[in-house]
Amino acid sequence: TCDLSPAINAGQGRYNLTDAVIPALGDCVVTMAVSAASTTTPGTVNFSTSNFTDGADTFHDANASLIINPLANPTAVAAFTPGTILSNEESVLTVTLSNPNPVPLVGISIENHLPAGLAIDASQSSNTCDASPSINASSGSYDITDATLQANQDCIITLAITDIDINDVGTQRFSTGNFTDGANVFSNATADLTINAAPDPSVTAYFSPSVMLATETTTLTVRISNPQTTPLNNVNIVNDLPAGLTLDESQSSATCDARPQFNAPSGIYNVTNATIPASSTCTITIAVTGISNADLGLKVISTSGCVANGVSYPDATASLGIFDQFP
Repeated sequence: TCDLSPAINAGQGRYNLTDAVIPALGDCVVTMAVSAASTTTPGTVNFSTSNFTDGADTFHDANASLIINPLANPTAVAAFTPGTILSNEESVLTVTLSNPNPVPLVGISIENHLPAGLAIDASQSSNTCDASPSINASSGSYDITDATLQANQDCIITLAITDIDINDVGTQRFSTGNFTDGANVFSNATADLTINAAPDPSVTAYFSPSVMLATETTTLTVRISNPQTTPLNNVNIVNDLPAGLTLDESQSSATCDARPQFNAPSGIYNVTNATIPASSTCTITIAVTGISNADLGLKVISTSGCVANGVSYPDATASLGIFDQFP
């Protein structure tokens, strides 16, 4: 407020006044906005005016101290949601980077490499770090380079985890890596994902009735139960009746959302590429015909080739007793 234009050198921190006029019994106020670079060494900075003079007399200078505190380190926190899943389910990993400082932090890098065997669904993953990630979805890596953490804000990395199967059962530990601004290395974050084995689908089979005369008919029922929380896809099963028995295609059916493959004279009723929804059952009903005295005795059927999601499961058996007369 000294009624003159100052000589300023902002880079050198100088703001000089020459030939100023201070009114009688008045003040002249010099206000300088001071900023510290991120590379400034923390500590106490002492300031002193100099050459305070009217050309004839030299007056006492003023002194002031400025305490510069170090920037607080950014923090990283990681968590899986949910943290406990079955081996056929999915989870989401969230990594939160927090900047507790009143100024932005620049040049931030962090590596996010999933435990071996897990992969990333890149289309469902994202970050709010104002940076383009380097992604290798199949190997489970999602790295951030040269990001900016805004003042007093968080940057959130969200990773959709896929390819979880029975081989990943157990506790999988994730840890961030190389969390740095290029000059300083910060503490990494860890998170555990507990993977439990999903219950196996089961196959059961039975004849109704299971004991009969050669002049009667029966029905074979095969059930594939899916106790899991996700659908079973690409379900295949072979149902081959004992020799001599045939099936009535018009009276046979399946609830597996698949087109069955018939060979009525040979007694073959196969299901291919079926889908069984979560917590559901596929029921295959086969009307058995062509029974005669030539078929007397105990007949045993065993399903075969029960495969779902590329995994083979135990087969089922059912017995049928055929008599010419009951005792």
